[in-house]
Amino acid sequence: MSRLIDSFEQILDGSGDPLALGLLDFFVSGSSSTRKKTYADAAETIENTNPVVVGGDGRCPNVFGTGTYNVILRTSAGVQLLARDPVGGSDSLTFGADWVASTSYSATDQVRDDGNYWQSVTNLNQGNQPSLNDGSNWLKTDFLNITVNTLAIAALDTAKMPKTGGAFSGQVTSTAGDFNLVVNTALSDAAATLTAAQLIGGEFTITPTVARIQTLDTAANIISALSGSVDGSNFTFTIVNLAAFDVTVATAAGVTLLGNMVVNNGSGTFRARRLSASTISVTRLAKANFSAGIMIARDEKAVGTNAGSSVVGLNIRTLNTVSVNTIAGASLASNKATLPIGVYKIKSSAPAERAAEHKLSLYDVTGTAVLAIAGTTESNDTAGQGVTRSFITGVITVSVESDFSLYHYITSATVGVGLGRNMGVAGAGVEVYAEIEIEKIG
Repeated sequence: MSRLIDSFEQILDGSGDPLALGLLDFFVSGSSSTRKKTYADAAETIENTNPVVVGGDGRCPNVFGTGTYNVILRTSAGVQLLARDPVGGSDSLTFGADWVASTSYSATDQVRDDGNYWQSVTNLNQGNQPSLNDGSNWLKTDFLNITVNTLAIAALDTAKMPKTGGAFSGQVTSTAGDFNLVVNTALSDAAATLTAAQLIGGEFTITPTVARIQTLDTAANIISALSGSVDGSNFTFTIVNLAAFDVTVATAAGVTLLGNMVVNNGSGTFRARRLSASTISVTRLAKANFSAGIMIARDEKAVGTNAGSSVVGLNIRTLNTVSVNTIAGASLASNKATLPIGVYKIKSSAPAERAAEHKLSLYDVTGTAVLAIAGTTESNDTAGQGVTRSFITGVITVSVESDFSLYHYITSATVGVGLGRNMGVAGAGVEVYAEIEIEKIG
């Protein structure tokens, strides 16, 4: 019995976002039709569903199993993204495992073929033998082999002796003091160019007061600073942003950017890798729990106050109160939420009483109103006090700063309470009707 999926690892989609509600199908190794059981506990007493559903944050529940599996990762809509066979047991796909023609590899996976190690540079990399590849799917990985005298290392650790008589190439890790140092560069609150020497130093800290752009040095300068580098040589650097404003890593000549390049109120780690004698790539390595802020806007009214009358057709819902807003550049005015450029996860709902059928939707009202997300269609009785809520859930991409409003379409008008009836209990707090939660995720 072994754990098949790391429960702390976040599964991302092709855009670097959490693969919310993705599906993991588990089959007998070598088959894509014969399903194999997995369990939520190491004792194999609680059977998982098959497929296993990935959480809304892109993380898996407990998945234990015995032996090996063919595992297929799909989106919530059933689109296959990756496949791994075998997974689990002694033949589990690990760093440096032998290349298997039937396995679909992801970018940065490492395999062994023809006596050498290779790193995949593409996703869905299947059937391309590394040792016969032209470099478009695999790059050879070079390792630094060092034979050391343990007594000399002990002396170096204690005496911090200067290292003479040899040169290290590539990254070397030690607790001994004065090599492979991580140097922190404190950036000013301004746009800047990150020099090759600073990038190789490893860490940057910035406290922006507005959104800032940090431009990378050119590939030529970075490669020149990496003395003795070869194709595939790489290093990592980290940007620590201490404020809720976007810090964006921008490209330069010869540099290809891969993944999300925005860091907001947190840290981002990136790998710079030499692709050729004149080009490099910079890849965002991790995006766990990425959030660049949240805004919650509501229609709040005094205790005992109804939301108001509804009309047949379009009702623009009131948004008059911001209960929290940590998104830089976002604001609320005249029932409109203004959002800067970015990617946002939206959750919203609003009630309607005696409406017959009704539907809440999010509209981009900058210029001509454009439907952004359609909500659920609901219904209730037109007699008595029948009330239901319509819900919106989705993700939007804002390419230019835009205003958004909640449009509520109703087929039967009701006077006074059509948009919501008050509870009228002072101890329960203010009356809340329409509400929208906006989280910036990219």
